[in-house]
Amino acid sequence: MVTILKLQSTTISIRETYYKYLKIFFIPSIILFIISLILSNRNLSLFSIIISTPFLYYSSKNHFFIIGGKGEQEVTEELLKLPDNYYLLNDINIKLHSKQMQPIQIDHVILCENAIFCLETKNWSGSIIGKKTGSWIRRPRPRSRKKNVYNNPIIQTHRHIGALEKIIELNKMEIFKVNENGKELRIVGIIVFTNPKMKLKCPKRVDVEIIQLQENKLLDYIQSYKDKLYTIEELQRIGKLLVTIDESCK
Repeated sequence: MVTILKLQSTTISIRETYYKYLKIFFIPSIILFIISLILSNRNLSLFSIIISTPFLYYSSKNHFFIIGGKGEQEVTEELLKLPDNYYLLNDINIKLHSKQMQPIQIDHVILCENAIFCLETKNWSGSIIGKKTGSWIRRPRPRSRKKNVYNNPIIQTHRHIGALEKIIELNKMEIFKVNENGKELRIVGIIVFTNPKMKLKCPKRVDVEIIQLQENKLLDYIQSYKDKLYTIEELQRIGKLLVTIDESCK
């Protein structure tokens, strides 16, 4: 199994809290509501509505995080199948300077001797039209007039790769122990779509890999990189650095 350096994710935690609230508040409220109808008890009916409020508020406030958490959990479960010479970090936050208001958040990072993989997970459904530049469009159905506009995940992944490159470059003496100006940094971007109900139309020639999780190609693609660039010690230093930076963002 993959070596875990950071497993917990904010969006996965929100999803877990959602199910906790579901069990504590919403399911009992439904049971009480049914009983109130049987007994024709208005006070009990009102009480059942009141105790469902925390769940309804939480699920409404965190709707997109709950959906995203499902996708990240599925990708994590797949990445856990990698061998132990691969290192997994989930939900890594990076601030490149102290004045940066919001950190750059990376869903998953995989470190191995052959490359560093930067993964962006999307649990989108419907018909998606993607572009190299500009926003992506989602329609619930192919011919639907309703549409949602999303940030471009290709540009988003490029930004994440740039942040990783900058952090490693700033700390190369500590990581590689020598001033290796010629050290090749191979950081590979992957966008993973997890919803089987999604239909994607986007340019074929893009400089990040686009994978649908249900096609079972994610692990094969990661393990297709063979030539070694990093030592285990260097990977451990990079992993420790990323965990330290992530913790400093909290």
